[in-house]
Amino acid sequence: KEKKLYELMLVLTDLELINSAHDCSDGGLSVALAESCFLPTGDNLGVNIDIDFSSRKDFALFGESHSSIVVTINPRNLETFERIMRKHNYPFQMLGSVGKETFRINNLINCKTADLRDKWDSAFD
Repeated sequence: KEKKLYELMLVLTDLELINSAHDCSDGGLSVALAESCFLPTGDNLGVNIDIDFSSRKDFALFGESHSSIVVTINPRNLETFERIMRKHNYPFQMLGSVGKETFRINNLINCKTADLRDKWDSAFD
């Protein structure tokens, strides 16, 4: 499954459909989303996520999956992205949108991305 995912990522990259990608193997979905918001310039993005939980919330947010990648795409490429994912028979779920400053996942997490980054940067101080 993982090999198939990475081959698919190469196809999507070659077609220039992906703006960013981050695996969910270290800390799960919520950590992948947070790390994706921390730009190397020191600036921060935000996310507005709505997830239908089919499993325990803690597992869905922090479960470390080695065959999951969070990608961002331009909304104008959504139809093409979905068509390719279906063609390759690979499961996907639309999570939400990229925004500014606020990190929100359902009604569970709602904070400033800068606050998350401060905690992240000082975690081992």
